[in-house]
Amino acid sequence: MGTDTKRITVRAPVRDVEFMDALVEAGEYPSRTAVVRRAIREFLRDKGPELEEAVESQQSLTQALQQMEQMQEQIEAQKELLEKFVQQ
Repeated sequence: MGTDTKRITVRAPVRDVEFMDALVEAGEYPSRTAVVRRAIREFLRDKGPELEEAVESQQSLTQALQQMEQMQEQIEAQKELLEKFVQQ
């Protein structure tokens, strides 16, 4: 595990904590923290492609929105020029 970590606090149902404690007592894991880390890693690995797709979709939407905002600015600038031309 890398040295860059961040502490989080998690509330879990008593039954889940008892299962984690049983895994620790059986020697499967050195601590509850190790159980939680593994569960998180496996969840993220399983959800990885889905999460990656969601992030890519969000990035595409953000880019499209930025392009639309730029287009809106161009339209406003052209509208101002047209109004000046019509007034002359």
